[in-house]
Amino acid sequence: MARRSHRSLGEMISSFSFLLVGVYFGLSAPELWAEGQAFKAILLGVSAALCVLAAMRFQLQNIWESIRRWRK
Repeated sequence: MARRSHRSLGEMISSFSFLLVGVYFGLSAPELWAEGQAFKAILLGVSAALCVLAAMRFQLQNIWESIRRWRK
């Protein structure tokens, strides 16, 4: 499959939104942990990691395709 060299405005906005939410969740999780709400803190931390990965989805796809081409 050919690599796309451009991104639409909507893709850039959603990636930026995922990144901001991931950072916000990541900064909020330790506060919950300090308050003794470990379960919520863990869930928020996992959500933060997934949001950051979602923000990096196009870069991860490019890495995955590079690995697949390298293995052939």
